[in-house]
Amino acid sequence: MTNPCTWPVARHCLPTTSEESLLAGSIDAAVGVLWALTGRRFGVCPTVARPCTNTAASTVVAPHGPWMVPIIDSGVWRNISCGDRACRRESPSTVLLPGPVHEITGVAVDGVKLDPASYSVEGDWLYRADGTAWPDQDLTRPLGTPGTWSVTYMRGTPPPAGADTAVAALAGEFYNSCTDPEKCVLPRNVTQITRQGVTMQMADPQTIIEQGSTGLPEVDLWVRAHNPHRLAEPSQVWSPDMEVQ
Repeated sequence: MTNPCTWPVARHCLPTTSEESLLAGSIDAAVGVLWALTGRRFGVCPTVARPCTNTAASTVVAPHGPWMVPIIDSGVWRNISCGDRACRRESPSTVLLPGPVHEITGVAVDGVKLDPASYSVEGDWLYRADGTAWPDQDLTRPLGTPGTWSVTYMRGTPPPAGADTAVAALAGEFYNSCTDPEKCVLPRNVTQITRQGVTMQMADPQTIIEQGSTGLPEVDLWVRAHNPHRLAEPSQVWSPDMEVQ
């Protein structure tokens, strides 16, 4: 995933303003920062796939070989045993979608939307409910014309609980930095202040940034809870036998 797509926002925690465009930009900035600080793992994006049933991936165990065989099932390694027969998920009535699949929003064949009761999803696999075959896909034709079909869905992992308030807290600070810097609590390039004989030592903002923090305790606590090892991006496993999705 190369962008954060959809994140929730606790709008009741945001300042009331007539400058909606400035507030929207602050929200976008907050989402981008929190998406990066949590390892670029969260967010769901609207996706349109044009599956080809003749190239759908399968989870197969050969009828001869070890009694326990490792497979990748929706991105998870599992050991399975199938006795003396082949275990095969691939069939004319199933297709594997680029995942993770969060929610199917529609399936259209020849430009006509199907009844949601006619299909179901299990992990990243889409099934025909009655077991009939999915149609062939003609990729030389534009989507919506005869011989084409598509799956529209939300792809990705939803942000965890508390993301909406974290976004609102950080967005409010970005907004204040533009409209009323005196209200902004984000650390500035000042580490020590002396007034009326009182000296205050403040955190170095550059150190905060290098630590992958924002300077807002409640936001940083949420980030650390969901990215304790400060990962920059999700781990990936690639095999030359698998198509890049």
